[in-house]
Amino acid sequence: MTPIRYFVSLTFILLITPLSTWSQPEGDFTKDLSYFQAQAQVYQDWLDRSGFGAILEVHDLEVKPQEVALYLRTPFQDVDSIMNAWNLLKETYEADAALSLEEHLFYKMIHLMEIDQTKGNVQLYNTYDLNQEPVFFRGIYFENDQVKVAEDNPRSKIRDIAFDKEDIRIPRAKENINGSYNSNAVFDLIYRYAEAKYQNRDCPDRKPVIEKLEKNKRVLRFEVYNLCQEVIQGQGFICPMLRKMGLNCNFAKRELLRFTITYTETPSGFQLQLILDGKFGSALFEKASRRGYISMEEDFDDELDRYADIFVQELGEQITGN
Repeated sequence: MTPIRYFVSLTFILLITPLSTWSQPEGDFTKDLSYFQAQAQVYQDWLDRSGFGAILEVHDLEVKPQEVALYLRTPFQDVDSIMNAWNLLKETYEADAALSLEEHLFYKMIHLMEIDQTKGNVQLYNTYDLNQEPVFFRGIYFENDQVKVAEDNPRSKIRDIAFDKEDIRIPRAKENINGSYNSNAVFDLIYRYAEAKYQNRDCPDRKPVIEKLEKNKRVLRFEVYNLCQEVIQGQGFICPMLRKMGLNCNFAKRELLRFTITYTETPSGFQLQLILDGKFGSALFEKASRRGYISMEEDFDDELDRYADIFVQELGEQITGN
């Protein structure tokens, strides 16, 4: 064979040979941990260059023998802001792109990590605190010859309440010379009201506990646990039905409520937004696993909806004095 023919033949072989046959065998991914960690930083650099970095950041990397998971986070704390930021980013990107945002994030991860598309995934949660239950989730992976997205969105009860200056009985903070209200004073009133409301509840063998989770100029978050028949009065129609069948009805002995309240100045006063999440279970909150409580939205959505309306009404009365 002449040298020219040899070159042509070799080129033809290169063109028709599948790329996978030239790749290194993947083997155990944990042996290349340092490489994957370096690529995670490269992925962050790409997020920043692409304009995604203001909303998405690399949180962590998990490397298993045959799987690589890249965890993303947002710089926001409350679920409402995370949802709005994600939806805005997705809408803005997809307006001029043929790929979905999820596909773009996934393909770049697989490309940088140099792994088979079926062995990688990208995940995003609203929180990575093990003491909190995630309510927003995106899981991006490859299955059945296509990118798929598993998602979970908050089903919280959201209520907005606007207050005019002439109706508010909370004294203005002295430092606010422009006449605006101090959110700290508003949040203090709300939390004191919640303490008085829930600490006097009478539950068998225990006292309800209220715990402040976060407080700043914009957000107040607290939770109340060890409640009983607070939202699920008489446990609805389910308990009578179970009793008729001779079954025990003790699955909703304890309730857990989480409150997220945001404060926003308005020209006429301020606006509060309440996000209420509820769970129920049979075990003491402090002894229960993360799966020990079940979301109320699954079986008691109407009850939680009505409770959110009642709480908002009571809150309005506390702030206005009416």
